[in-house]
Amino acid sequence: MAAERSAVRASEWEQELDEELPLGLHPESEFASEWETPRLRPLIRSICGEARGIRSRLLAPQARARAIGYARKWLRRTSGRWPYERLRELTRRELDILAGCLYGVASAMGEEPEPYRRLRSDIGRLLRVPAGESASEFEIFPPDERRLVANTLLVPFRFVCCLEIVFVNPANGQTLPERGTGTLISDRHVLTAAHCVFDDISSRNARLARVGLQPFPVRYLRAQTILVAPARNDRLLPFGFSDVATVRVAPAWQAVADRQAASGNTTHLFTDPQADFALLTLATPLGRQESRVTTMQLPPPPLGFWGSPQWGQGTRIRPIELNRLRGQPVNISGYPTDKCRTRPATRSATAAEIAACQGTVPDEPQFREQGSTQWVSTDRVVDPARPDMPGMITYMADMTDGQSGAPVWLNWEGFRNLVAINTGGSERATAPFDITANMGVRITEPVLRVLRAWMRADRVSATF
Repeated sequence: MAAERSAVRASEWEQELDEELPLGLHPESEFASEWETPRLRPLIRSICGEARGIRSRLLAPQARARAIGYARKWLRRTSGRWPYERLRELTRRELDILAGCLYGVASAMGEEPEPYRRLRSDIGRLLRVPAGESASEFEIFPPDERRLVANTLLVPFRFVCCLEIVFVNPANGQTLPERGTGTLISDRHVLTAAHCVFDDISSRNARLARVGLQPFPVRYLRAQTILVAPARNDRLLPFGFSDVATVRVAPAWQAVADRQAASGNTTHLFTDPQADFALLTLATPLGRQESRVTTMQLPPPPLGFWGSPQWGQGTRIRPIELNRLRGQPVNISGYPTDKCRTRPATRSATAAEIAACQGTVPDEPQFREQGSTQWVSTDRVVDPARPDMPGMITYMADMTDGQSGAPVWLNWEGFRNLVAINTGGSERATAPFDITANMGVRITEPVLRVLRAWMRADRVSATF
């Protein structure tokens, strides 16, 4: 009986839409997969069929103007029929497919009506995917609460970039591979931590000696190569990758490097953590890329970027008042190097496990399997403005090497609001100077002004 009702409902809907819009305008196949299986609940199958029809018309230029009003009404009505208790009756697979089908319509519309945003959040809770989500770097406060991001095509994880970085020792030409994380904030700009791409590597010589590498001379160095892969998921690079055309670091960070060079690089000068941010200009505008992987969660529209008015899907970059940040749960997602592909699941890899992690991506040997998967952690803000460094925000969310530059974000006013660039551990200001929290450069108007100026130099208008 339920199957018959669903079939009748789908037939009535098709007739209604066919009377309103012409057929066959934009045939596509991205939904013709899992949802068509007879084992799927009939109602979900019916909704996905409707979603495919609506989306086809939204993507057809000659039909879009007539279709968008109907699509908005349909998405609100369909989303409103799924209260949280009803969602709990669905399997994980059905939740995943339902989310993907509705997202196909929302992404083609370029907007998210409130009932849909609530539904998306509820599905995220049930799937344990954060609905809004974020350097001496061994900052995990037991228990390790990081979670593997199994589907990096979901927002906001698709905007999180894996950085494959290589420094070269000028003394002997030896290469040093490093890992970093960044956030795509325009079609061709990635926000990250300055120390990921421009640093005095001699400050890491003790660590390098432990793995048998020669010391670096005292000198600030730019990375020789930086490859950027948004939404990387182990061996999958769903949007491909780009090298970096231009690296810009905060003026105060560059000034310290210049002073050290002017003094003959005899002594390492420490930079201000509040200046630990950088902007990478990509050689290829990845935000315009369509995925190489077709799934329920990724219809054909381009990748987009964090804060994109059209494809940002509820992400935003905006300063938040200090009194509204304290105690709030924030998120970090990035590519930690204490993981080899998807393992270990609940702890850091041992030294032996990391030593054995020598694989690379087939056909793309420059991408290592160490630090190849995205992990997310959620915990509270400790201090929105550290007293001795008011430009830094501290929080208890877990992170480690490789997650420098990662986005730190907060669910706020219905948006996933970027609040900081993760930079590493926050040391106690007095003895024993241990790490008591993690910290990042807080998103403030002065930081945004610098970013806007850099983007204007590339003839790109910021969306924040």
